[in-house]
Order: sequence, then C-alpha cells, then structure tokens
Amino acid sequence: MLRDIKEAIRRGATVPGGYCGLYGTDAAAIATGIAMSTILKATPLTDHERRTANMMTSRALAAIASNRGDRCCKRSTFTAIESANQYFKEVLGVGLEHIPVSKLKCEHSFRNKNCAKADCRFYA
Repeated sequence: MLRDIKEAIRRGATVPGGYCGLYGTDAAAIATGIAMSTILKATPLTDHERRTANMMTSRALAAIASNRGDRCCKRSTFTAIESANQYFKEVLGVGLEHIPVSKLKCEHSFRNKNCAKADCRFYA
C-alpha cells in the first residue's frame, strides 16, 4: 500500500500548476483519477480499470466545473475529495472515513485575493 501511495504522489507531481485554466482540466480532478488508477492497477491496456479511473476524473471535474468564481485550489481540492468519497463508496464500497468530508472548511481564504468568501460553501 505504501508503494501505491508513493506511486500516486509521483504521478501527481508531474501535473504542473495552472492546469485548471491552461489545459481545460483541473489538477485536483486529475489527482482523483490517479488515486483510482493506482488502486485498481489501471493501465492503458486494462478496460474496466481504465474506464473506472477516467470516470472518477470526469465526476470530480464536473463537480469542480460547477463551482463559480475565480480559481481556488482549496475549493477544487475539497470538491474533488467530496467526489472521490462518493465514487469510492460506489465503486470500491469504501469511503474516506478518516476525512470528515461534510466538515471541510477553508481556513486559507486570506491567502487568495480572489476568494469568493461567503459565495463559497467551504468559506470558514
């Protein structure tokens, strides 16, 4: 399991900043797909595993895209975690129990001059 975690971190480290606006996808959504891909041992040649990992990314990206406002990495990350929690339960039968998903609150709004503040559901 530690090997899988290190592999997921290695893959995620290859995604450059600014992906959300420059490439038409969000790194937080990509990270959920990386997690699912790693868990399922997906490769370009595995049918179900590859499709399942892509669907994870798709769900997270759709949820992130529904957020309004300027870029916010925390909001994207929290939204992706919510999506991953739901999809992991559906596909794997386990959620992210150690992460209190319903209680995610951002305490970093002061660092983002474009913070949506009260218009963001994660605003503390």
